[in-house]
Amino acid sequence: MAFEQWLVGSENDDAVFARLVTSLRIHGYALGPEWTAVAGSQDISHWEVSNAFGTLVVESDTYTGLMVSGSAGLIEQLRNEFEVTSPSSHSTGSVAPKPCTPNRQSC
Repeated sequence: MAFEQWLVGSENDDAVFARLVTSLRIHGYALGPEWTAVAGSQDISHWEVSNAFGTLVVESDTYTGLMVSGSAGLIEQLRNEFEVTSPSSHSTGSVAPKPCTPNRQSC
């Protein structure tokens, strides 16, 4: 199983984050362990999401952006869904919303 990292976009782009959450929900991902940290000017949020086919790690980092890591096959499916998901299709489901961090103005 090949490992892949996908840079989804800026960690501050709420529309990109909403599209990612929608895509995760469509594929049945549920939120697992999560944590957030602040180190100086760097904010880091980490989520593990799982469905019947495996687990992905979603990270939001001041310096690297919004990143998804995991099996290349799962990333490919998620990326394909993300590309066709409109920002307005955001709905409630099993993946938690992005937590507030000190740099986010819209909490």
